[in-house]
Amino acid sequence: MVLGIDIDDVITDTSAALMAHAKIHEAEVCEKGEILDHLPQVMRGEIHSPKVKLYFERYMAKIMAGASVKDGAVATLKRLKAKGHRLVYITARGETKFPGSREMTMNFLKSQQLPFDEIIFDSFDKLKDCLDRQIELMVDDSVKNCEDLVNGGVQAVLFSSSVNTGIATNLYRVKDWGELETYLDHLAK
Repeated sequence: MVLGIDIDDVITDTSAALMAHAKIHEAEVCEKGEILDHLPQVMRGEIHSPKVKLYFERYMAKIMAGASVKDGAVATLKRLKAKGHRLVYITARGETKFPGSREMTMNFLKSQQLPFDEIIFDSFDKLKDCLDRQIELMVDDSVKNCEDLVNGGVQAVLFSSSVNTGIATNLYRVKDWGELETYLDHLAK
């Protein structure tokens, strides 16, 4: 199966790293609450002010580099690869909105021994990228991305994260990498 996999809040716990950083550094660039009060939007790359844009340019690559890998991600991705799945990371990370993040991400993936076959940076239309790469199933933490994918004919799984747990949806949702692997094994049968 060709799997599309988002990085932030699927493989890494980026929103937690961003929250921790913003609690200390938000006031250096932004008004109080511009990051923390809009975390779901900010995690989707919605830059709602010039100050937030400056914050991203200044800090986001460092924040991404400091995000922890979610429990079970490395082992599960290695097993999925060993089972013959093609792993395509599809991420909004990239030089367009997050200067310095491309090289940092490649170094991070290597240092964490995260297997992949291809990575697509600066993905702001995940449906198009999934269709172009013949992705059979996309794993993302964005409800909007997953709904767009399903409506466009691409199967999607919503990975639970701090920015989507309160959103009601009919999407298939997994809470962790173990649940995702079980679901993929069930699909393979």
